[in-house]
Amino acid sequence: WRDLCGGDVKVLRNSPLFPIYPSEKLIHDISEFQIEDSNSEYGQTIAGYLNPARSGSYRFAIASDDSSELWLSPSENPDDKELIASVFVEGATGWTTKNEINKYPNQISRDIKLRNGDRYYIEVIHKQGSGDGFVQVFWSNPGVTEFQLISSEYLSSCSFSPKQDAMNQLLAKGLANYQIAWNKYSSFLKLPMISEGNYLPQCIYKSSFIPKDKIDKYNGHSLVYLSN
Repeated sequence: WRDLCGGDVKVLRNSPLFPIYPSEKLIHDISEFQIEDSNSEYGQTIAGYLNPARSGSYRFAIASDDSSELWLSPSENPDDKELIASVFVEGATGWTTKNEINKYPNQISRDIKLRNGDRYYIEVIHKQGSGDGFVQVFWSNPGVTEFQLISSEYLSSCSFSPKQDAMNQLLAKGLANYQIAWNKYSSFLKLPMISEGNYLPQCIYKSSFIPKDKIDKYNGHSLVYLSN
């Protein structure tokens, strides 16, 4: 989602184009869970499946510039996803440098048990204002205490939800997704004007300013303030 000012994830969430109408859809060919884009003022979601090779307890961590959220589902169902880590600070825009996972306490998740042979829906929501523009996702494997970037061999792509698939089918027939969203967002401008009687109090008009002196031709009064 391009041209969204600010570095907080809530800016992306408040956009009328989120989550169904992105400015562009990309499939990244990555070797590790690290996306870099140093353009300014954009937001993005990154979604797929996590396929652990070993059963056990894992911990996850996220680093980004600017803010971000890491969501993980206990299954392959996106509807069950839970927020497990984030780059966030109350009252300001959160951000880190690359590989910095200890700046905020909520960057590292609790222990999460995963099983080999199962796949888990994983999603990142990232908002960039200005600066380096990146997001990284790490994990610590069972028996390994150090965090490492999740390798692409443990990741796989996922399809859209049925609602999004239906929308994409419509778009594939020639509808411009951005134009549809914008028309929906701005449609209130095309509605008939609301009747004055429905939103203004119906009171007998009484002037709030009555001049005491005679006003000559071509003269006027200054400092006549507008009322609320």
